Amino acid sequence: MEKQSRRFLMSWVLAGTLIGSVVVGFNVAMDPYLVIGAPRIVGFNEHKPAVHGHDRLMKTYDVLREHPKTLILGSSRVELGLDAQYPAWPEHDRPVYNLGVAGGTPYIAYRYLQHVMSHNGVELAVLGLDFETFLTTKEASRAAMPDFESGLMVTRDGNINTGRTRKQIRDLVQATISLDALSDSTATLTANLTRGSIDMVAGNFVVLDRAHGGSYAFIMSQELYNARRYYGEANPMAMEDVQAIINLCKSHGTHLIFFINPVHADTLEMMSLLGYWPVYEAWKRELVTLTAKYSGADGRSRIALWDFSGYDSYSTEAVSVNHTSQWYWDPSHYSKIVGDVIVRRILGMSTPDFGVSITPENIESHLASIREQQRIYREYRQADERRVREAYGVVIGTPAQVAATAH
Repeated sequence: MEKQSRRFLMSWVLAGTLIGSVVVGFNVAMDPYLVIGAPRIVGFNEHKPAVHGHDRLMKTYDVLREHPKTLILGSSRVELGLDAQYPAWPEHDRPVYNLGVAGGTPYIAYRYLQHVMSHNGVELAVLGLDFETFLTTKEASRAAMPDFESGLMVTRDGNINTGRTRKQIRDLVQATISLDALSDSTATLTANLTRGSIDMVAGNFVVLDRAHGGSYAFIMSQELYNARRYYGEANPMAMEDVQAIINLCKSHGTHLIFFINPVHADTLEMMSLLGYWPVYEAWKRELVTLTAKYSGADGRSRIALWDFSGYDSYSTEAVSVNHTSQWYWDPSHYSKIVGDVIVRRILGMSTPDFGVSITPENIESHLASIREQQRIYREYRQADERRVREAYGVVIGTPAQVAATAH
């Protein structure tokens, strides 16, 4: 009996080991989180749908393997809108990697820059800025990201991150042994067989088999969500992070371009309704003052600051029940078509009908021009203005209260 029990136990151990080996081998081959760096095989594991919700983890590993000369940094607006593989990028600035992540703040951009620069040189850094990340919101907290911090090559003060090995081991276990990895590996295989999947290539968040632009219902629901995100006062820590980015790039000889992300006119109207317009303008002035301290004889040593926010032909695109937007996925996220124009503009390859390089000499006239655009928009697009007031009335207060603060 004892011999039979021992044989039975050994059979189960062998079976468990075999099953475990198959699971680990399957997860390694699928590499759903790009932790391992397994070769991408068309029709098998090429597309990585697990990027949704795991972009910070995936990019932390993937960017070091790519050895980029140019980094694109920022939030999901940059992640969705700018194309690291766009042909307009000059050959001497390639390869380009998109390090934009959902919820990306100036602090996250700074830490990612440290991470990459400790591994290889970066010639150009392009950072998209979002006004709301400079407010005192919970997203601005630095202490709330221990998992993100532990995976980077260096600590915030620039020293070697001695705890990174432990994080790599945890990530490897998560990517090969866990049930989540098995589920995401299965989803990866299925997505590649059906070729209907989101993906990440050179850091780009790639959307496959999806209708272009955003629907009316989606846009309106996102507007109500966005209205609840704007609260608090200006956060001085965020501007300190911008200063840290400037100092880091100057110390490494990295050319730096800042740009203010474009948003739909609905978002601009919402900020005005919530009383943030003076803060919004003051934020732009502060950015100009900060970047203007650094200039040089050659073009690449000057820190450029571009503003793509305003009431232009892209941001004033009509929003209606029977219309699918062309330029925006939602009021905050622009399409790659708009992103391509941004890239060409900051590289000096397009006409000056979208985007303004702002400096101490032109900032006041630039802000006045946007206020005039706003006045004209409200005069000729009264139905759109009314629609936004009524929508945000759900968040802000009664329609009468909203109307009272409209101008």
